[in-house]
Amino acid sequence: MSNILPATGILLYFIGITSTARLCESLKYSHTQAFLIGAAFGGLFCGLVMGIGYFMNGEVMLINGSVLYSSLAVVAIVSLGGVRCFDANKKHRVENA
Repeated sequence: MSNILPATGILLYFIGITSTARLCESLKYSHTQAFLIGAAFGGLFCGLVMGIGYFMNGEVMLINGSVLYSSLAVVAIVSLGGVRCFDANKKHRVENA
């Protein structure tokens, strides 16, 4: 059971960010709006994962017990969500030009 939870989380992240990127592409948001929407999804996903970890273990789960590593991971996930939507939006605009 413990091995399936991380795999499920990664799968849900990629499904969610792909759906968010398609949303940004189809609604023709500006680049800044697309980045912010993707970053918001990444932030919500991180919050959800941290909430589940807190609920299951009764404490905030940190990477290697370090707040710095955990913060950097959250920043990376949020940034990658924004870049994914920004890139999908950029490719859509280039194809239609």
